[in-house]
Amino acid sequence: MNDDHTIAWSWLTPEQQLALRANPSGPVPEQLVPRLQQIGLLGVGTKYLTSPTGVRQTYLPRDLVTFIEVLPLSA
Repeated sequence: MNDDHTIAWSWLTPEQQLALRANPSGPVPEQLVPRLQQIGLLGVGTKYLTSPTGVRQTYLPRDLVTFIEVLPLSA
């Protein structure tokens, strides 16, 4: 996948986009992981970490974090 995530981003609902904008470099909300996998936004560069309590957390690839951080608020 190239660094232009515009099309895949447009496939997310406004609520899903808002959830990712809230903390793009933090763990992805668990309920969004299957959708992000389905539309190809998780892949190379995705980090999967297990918290001390045993919860598996997913972190977006750096290029996707940057894409979200520079999006205009109206996008």
